[in-house]
Amino acid sequence: MPTRAGDVRQFIRRARKAGVVITGPDGSGHWAVIHEGHRCSTIAGSPSDHRWLKNAVADIRRFTGIDLRPEHQKRKPATQ
Repeated sequence: MPTRAGDVRQFIRRARKAGVVITGPDGSGHWAVIHEGHRCSTIAGSPSDHRWLKNAVADIRRFTGIDLRPEHQKRKPATQ
């Protein structure tokens, strides 16, 4: 299923609201995820890969520590 540009814009709005710094789009239609002054990830304006959202969420979580997964996908710590 093709990705709509609106899906990307909606994700970027949600990420910015959570505190992620995202700039762009640049001349090629790509958005840059910035953390501590460095580009840590890139999001295409109209990605062709069906895994773009999972990859973007994983990159942001890995570099910034901000978890953008829906609540039902987050693991709860095991209690003892």
